[in-house]
Amino acid sequence: MEQDRGVACCSADAARRFHRISVEGNLVGIIEFRKVMMEVRDMGLEDDDEIRAQLIMRTKIYNYVPPKAEKGYGDALLEEYKNTIADEG
Repeated sequence: MEQDRGVACCSADAARRFHRISVEGNLVGIIEFRKVMMEVRDMGLEDDDEIRAQLIMRTKIYNYVPPKAEKGYGDALLEEYKNTIADEG
């Protein structure tokens, strides 16, 4: 069976849902990064610990976060969150 070479195997939309962040010095891919950031932003939270908890909870819906690396993910996500929200402000 001949494959149609004019059609990409993955949609461009899937690529837009992927973002790389540095977690404890390791580059990791996060699926639905922007969606998570915007959901947390829309909650109007101001406390970093609350923001971090929401970022981790929502990120884990779409991504595997190793239990031993959860703090590192939380710190990295919070930093990315602050950069993302600052860029929009």
